[in-house]
Amino acid sequence: MFPIHRIKIVHGILKREDQASFDKSLLTLKHDWWYDEIIRAVRVIRTDRQNKYYWGIVIDYIARHIGESDKNAVHKSLAMQFLGYEKNMIGGVEFPTVPSTANLSTVEFTEYIETVRRWAAEFLNLNIPDPKKVEY
Repeated sequence: MFPIHRIKIVHGILKREDQASFDKSLLTLKHDWWYDEIIRAVRVIRTDRQNKYYWGIVIDYIARHIGESDKNAVHKSLAMQFLGYEKNMIGGVEFPTVPSTANLSTVEFTEYIETVRRWAAEFLNLNIPDPKKVEY
């Protein structure tokens, strides 16, 4: 298996994070064969700051507003509502499971939070402060 190497495109020129390691990896491949090269953006999972805002402000505001002491129940309900279900096979039986917000990228998690904030404003008449305007 060929290892993944980080690259950056600067003004249309490909720059490798570790050219020596890449060159060494090439020596392990069979000579005169065709190979595929795949370039995709690095996926960065949600940040601690995003997580603190989500649990400390978004979930807290909604839980208090609806009178629910179990913040995890609020979180699970929101994730189910806005992230949908994944199919999970257990012992040959298909079970629906809610995707974990911990696996969302920073962009996906921001979009999810904004969706929850819009929903809260529309359906709960609850204004959840913008993350830039609140301490958490």
